Amino acid sequence: MAREMEAGSPEVVVYTSLKRAVRFFYECGPRLILLSVLWFVASLPLITLGPATVGAFAAIVSLREDGRFDRERVQRTVVRRAVPALLAGALPAVFAGIALLYFRRYLATASTLAFASSVVATWACIYAVLVLVPTFVAFAGDASVEAAFRAGFRFTRRNGLASVFMGAITLVLFAVLAALTVAFVLAFAGVAFSFQIEVVERLREPAAVEA
Repeated sequence: MAREMEAGSPEVVVYTSLKRAVRFFYECGPRLILLSVLWFVASLPLITLGPATVGAFAAIVSLREDGRFDRERVQRTVVRRAVPALLAGALPAVFAGIALLYFRRYLATASTLAFASSVVATWACIYAVLVLVPTFVAFAGDASVEAAFRAGFRFTRRNGLASVFMGAITLVLFAVLAALTVAFVLAFAGVAFSFQIEVVERLREPAAVEA
């Protein structure tokens, strides 16, 4: 019993998911490298980060399921979910901007209220990012907007520790690959998004997302 609990613990699930994502990237290297480059280019305007990420998730899901990129499925997903993905993708940036403004006010005035507001906004930014991962995975699975957001909040609430581990490892991947410059363009989306999808798929409850 203890061994079963250990095998299903958040850190084990996340670590195993990372290993599987790296192996998946190795097996599908050329296609995931192409995906990473396309995601990077599509995300350069920043405002398109949400739709570009949903498209990348849909492409990876189709590659996992069918062994190839289903372009029609990816296009359909992006077209149907572009607006909610764009708006949702902007939320973390909004919270981050608010946090920065309050922190600058705190530095100028030493106001406790400004510091507390900065902390709250920072927490909201992190929480929004964590919720968006399972939400975008649900978008990639062709869930409705309402069902996808419900699934995102439900997943994060029930798998809080795993979500934090997933976010921390994604941040490490971002920092390491960004330091290698070209490697970020070639590998970040392919590795990080495959890892996130693996975590969500392993922990998501059956029938948790309605069409």
